[in-house]
Amino acid sequence: MVWGDSQFKYWVQKYFMLIKVGDLNVVYSTDKISRPVEVYEELYTKLDACHNRVGHHGRDKAWHEIKDHYSWVPYDVVMIFIKLCDSCSNRQIFPKFPASKPIVSIGYLTRIQIDLIDMRCRPDGSFKWILHVKDHFTKFSWVYPLESKEAEPVAEKLLNQFYSFGPPRILQSDNGKEFVARIIKVCS
Repeated sequence: MVWGDSQFKYWVQKYFMLIKVGDLNVVYSTDKISRPVEVYEELYTKLDACHNRVGHHGRDKAWHEIKDHYSWVPYDVVMIFIKLCDSCSNRQIFPKFPASKPIVSIGYLTRIQIDLIDMRCRPDGSFKWILHVKDHFTKFSWVYPLESKEAEPVAEKLLNQFYSFGPPRILQSDNGKEFVARIIKVCS
């Protein structure tokens, strides 16, 4: 189409209307919901404003925000803008791998999971660690304060737990096999 072409003029009259708002002439689309058509010079600032309004929450939310406020903004332009956004490109996306084998526990206190929580930055007196004990079946948790993360104080707290509720079939820890072996050695 050529600018002076009659088909082009018909196309412009069919899809756009010019509305004077104050001293500005604003081009609106003639769709069912009439929204302004953003000019090329202002496109970047409008895309940036919409993308910031949705809080850099990805392609789909930004695209819907732009569609709700403006007409005739190409989808490809929005995708390129989002790919070039510094805040979005610095955000790390971690792949979610499905669990290879689900952990099954058959009953109450058959599998206990222990973990040490580092509280050295906010100690409570001499207590700088928290022992977190969790029953895998009921998701019930117990917490015990510790002064150090050595095997002996951990084993002492676990023995108190076992005396109260009985020993589990499986004791699971993410601190490594050596740590669990030392705890079992101290307990026996």
